[in-house]
Amino acid sequence: MFAFLLASLAGCAQGPIFLDIKEVIVHTQTPGGTRDMPLEREALQQAIQCLMTTQEIPQSDVKSDVIQEIVLVQVKDRLGDRMFEFTTTENFSARGKFYKNDCMYMLIKQQRH
Repeated sequence: MFAFLLASLAGCAQGPIFLDIKEVIVHTQTPGGTRDMPLEREALQQAIQCLMTTQEIPQSDVKSDVIQEIVLVQVKDRLGDRMFEFTTTENFSARGKFYKNDCMYMLIKQQRH
């Protein structure tokens, strides 16, 4: 019985979404093609702090106001080299999982101007 309870608790534990982020690259689709914007120095530090607040959410919690542009964030950390697509100003997704982040989209907008 104890082994069963321990196994079920282990299944509930969710690990971190990001771990020891080393690099963040923003990819945007423009009329002239794809634009890649590696974040550096202060912008990278702000992005790391912001990304660490990200929470995995169920698809039913994703906002419905879809953005009208293609914005991808590539994150390289100890968990791999992964790409996340923004669907709203507060949500992005990757590999069938959905995430909430209140600051990354606005940080990207600031960097682009």
